[in-house]
Amino acid sequence: MDILMESGIPVASSCGGQAVCTKCLVKVIEGKENLSPETPDEADMRDIHEWSRDERLSCQCTVQGDIKIDASYW
Repeated sequence: MDILMESGIPVASSCGGQAVCTKCLVKVIEGKENLSPETPDEADMRDIHEWSRDERLSCQCTVQGDIKIDASYW
């Protein structure tokens, strides 16, 4: 989420990055291996909402290399 905002790319969020609103959900198209592991909060939200493993909360992961993502709000 921080990298997106720093790059001037809008990010949907109403919880300020607390993994509660889930509005910052993005689909990882390429580079899943370049993201940090899921946090416990993110894993809980995945279980509740039944997201695929290609979807991540941008507020809960850090980028460690090149990735390509998409979001329903873009």
